[in-house]
Amino acid sequence: MKITMLGTGHATVTNCYNTCFTISENNKHFLVDAGGGNGILKQLKDSNIKPADIVAMFISHTHTDHIMGAVWIIRVIGRKYLVEDYKTPFNIYGNNEVISAIRKMCEAVLPQKWNDLFEDKIILNVVDTGVETNILNKKIEDIKILYPKIIDDDQEEFVQTLKNKTFKEIDRVAFISHLRMEGKYQICKKGDILSKHDHVIFVLDEGMELRYNDVRKFGRMKLVDHDDYKNQLPLSKLGPEPFEIDYLELYQKLKKKNKAIKTVLLDQSIMTGIGNIYANEICYQMHLNPYTKANVLSKKRVKELVDVACEILNKAILQGGTTIHSFSANGIDGLFQVQLKVHMQKHCPLGHEIKKVMINERGTYYCPICQKAKR
Repeated sequence: MKITMLGTGHATVTNCYNTCFTISENNKHFLVDAGGGNGILKQLKDSNIKPADIVAMFISHTHTDHIMGAVWIIRVIGRKYLVEDYKTPFNIYGNNEVISAIRKMCEAVLPQKWNDLFEDKIILNVVDTGVETNILNKKIEDIKILYPKIIDDDQEEFVQTLKNKTFKEIDRVAFISHLRMEGKYQICKKGDILSKHDHVIFVLDEGMELRYNDVRKFGRMKLVDHDDYKNQLPLSKLGPEPFEIDYLELYQKLKKKNKAIKTVLLDQSIMTGIGNIYANEICYQMHLNPYTKANVLSKKRVKELVDVACEILNKAILQGGTTIHSFSANGIDGLFQVQLKVHMQKHCPLGHEIKKVMINERGTYYCPICQKAKR
């Protein structure tokens, strides 16, 4: 990790630059404060930092010498989405006053197409000093369902069953929430501005709300019997996690699957917990061509598969997951995306060109050189 000081000046700067710096790792940068104007762009250029490689920005307060440059950063970053079809979200952090000021400045000086990027591409995250939010022991006073299809049950039954209940422990389940592609929960204060992607709101006591946010609206919620929920649908269909499965058990399952290993890794009934990103990374680390039929893997290779899956998932968990596209929960991003070897990459670590194909309608990234198909 590297810190680059972009300036150590003061508010009435003339011949020096305002205080701000970047924290960098693997050519990805976190910008802290943005100075007082477009001079931030020159400072970044002089430090060989491309604005396109800045993944997030924190503005400490609303003094002009710290916040005014944020508009220029947003202008440059926004162009990535408008011109280059850039996918990774850009997160901006600050207290409520900072976030409000940034939004107002952008609305005043930037074209509408830049402002339209907020929420979907440019994410404004309010962070409060010293506040730790937690929903444990919070009482559900009401539930507002803004998109009914999220609820798999009768809406009124769902509301009445959970109303006046208290969040206790994760294992004491009253309903299952399947996040699917991009679902997430945000802890907010009552009165905070609603996002257009907030679809279910749990109104809690002590002036808090738990909001379910889902850009694609794929997520679902379902009431279950908390004493027997693992034996009820949809959980009863799930296979064991990589951390739990015996490789010999997996070997027997794979012997029955004459399908591409990439497709089988995504089959949650065989082994649960591996999504598209991690399936791509697992295949690369094993030098395994994603088209390889699952039933040709030897016991040795199946054991390796389990070991590699656990290794990659453990690393991702330690990094807080992988933040790609629009996922950012409660102002917290994962960091594992900077360690991805093939997924959404142009070249593998050895410099070979990455190929993207569709396997069973899922985007698959692999290196044709490192992952040669066996003939």
